[in-house]
Amino acid sequence: MRISNERRRDTEQRVRAAARTLLAGEIPVGGKCDITTLARQAWISRATLYRSYPHLKAEFEDQLAQRQASGCAPDPRDTQVLRLQDENARLKDRLAAHESALAQLGEFKILALSRLAASTRKSGACAQATPPPPRRAGLSSTYPPAARAGMPVRAAEGEPPRRRYPARHREPSPSM
Repeated sequence: MRISNERRRDTEQRVRAAARTLLAGEIPVGGKCDITTLARQAWISRATLYRSYPHLKAEFEDQLAQRQASGCAPDPRDTQVLRLQDENARLKDRLAAHESALAQLGEFKILALSRLAASTRKSGACAQATPPPPRRAGLSSTYPPAARAGMPVRAAEGEPPRRRYPARHREPSPSM
């Protein structure tokens, strides 16, 4: 079935108006700046747009490509996708830099611990080579007084050793 020139002109005007609206950034909810949304906004099927108005489809795609190339994408989601891709690339670079720094710190830790262990072994060998300091007169024991607190006190001949502090006795608990 042939369509009249008037109807064809009216449809072309609707397609051009829908293209201007989409390229201006007025994108309907659930739509994108693409051929499917263009056909839906012009109230024609996508097949009709491809078959009967390929020149309008080509004009829309050219204008869309020009806008995207100039950095002025009509679809805010496209702009958001590009921004998120850039941010993702920057974050990946930061992550790689942090992982590299962490690996270097791990290597430094291993080196520092091995140097510390080597210096401890050296100082231990030096300590064994030097004689102990001489005992000073008047000190009764090598144990500090706090260590002797629980030791038995010397008892007289034949008596069992006494404890400095009395042992704690527990009263037997009543049986239930």
